[in-house]
Amino acid sequence: MEQVVLPDTVTQLERNAFYNCSSLVELTLSASLETIGSNAFQNCKSLTEVILPEGLKCIEAYAFSGCSGITEIELPDGLETVGNSAFSGTAITELEFPDSVTSASLDGLKEQLTHVRWTAGIPVLSGSVFQDCVNLKSVVLPEGVTEIADAEYYYQEFLGGYNVYIYAPFMDCIALESVKIPNSLTKIGDRAFENCHKLHEQQWINVLAKFDIKEWVEYEGEGPVLYIEKLEPASAPEKQVIDVR
Repeated sequence: MEQVVLPDTVTQLERNAFYNCSSLVELTLSASLETIGSNAFQNCKSLTEVILPEGLKCIEAYAFSGCSGITEIELPDGLETVGNSAFSGTAITELEFPDSVTSASLDGLKEQLTHVRWTAGIPVLSGSVFQDCVNLKSVVLPEGVTEIADAEYYYQEFLGGYNVYIYAPFMDCIALESVKIPNSLTKIGDRAFENCHKLHEQQWINVLAKFDIKEWVEYEGEGPVLYIEKLEPASAPEKQVIDVR
């Protein structure tokens, strides 16, 4: 099967609908399509272009996983959900989420993304949302994003002791150079940008002023690295130092 044309009467694609159709080259989706089910086009390796219809609401988990020929995707306005690993195994390096998206995952793309425009529909960035996006260079946080949350700690018993796992929104984004911060942001959580070594002072001057930070610390010539402990404008101290680790 090399070509698929879905009639406009189709509103939902069931899971595994075209799973492993490795010879599929051309795809025309229904203009009425609202849901693409999980694994629907997984491993359609010959597919190079997908145009998502304007009425699409949900892309479920692994929907386009393994579609290695897809290099870009435009997410339509009105889209609400991008499921876990929906585009894992593709060649996509940039994603721009419309503000209608209220549930999204970057899993499966973290090692290759270079630019992301986030969504106002998810106003709190928490957990490991961007953590370990090692090639990510720029992020745009739109107006409506209010919080970059504190790091989360998980403890696992191991050989009579504990392993500690730390999850923070931008931790270990080692290539990150630019983050556009919206006026709506009211909090940057502790350790949120830890090990983002390429973020320089100039990038953060306005942010530091907003959170009433008076001093920027360099660490052994490695340049400034944000290791922030709970910055909230309403309760910011008169003077706070950014400790760089």
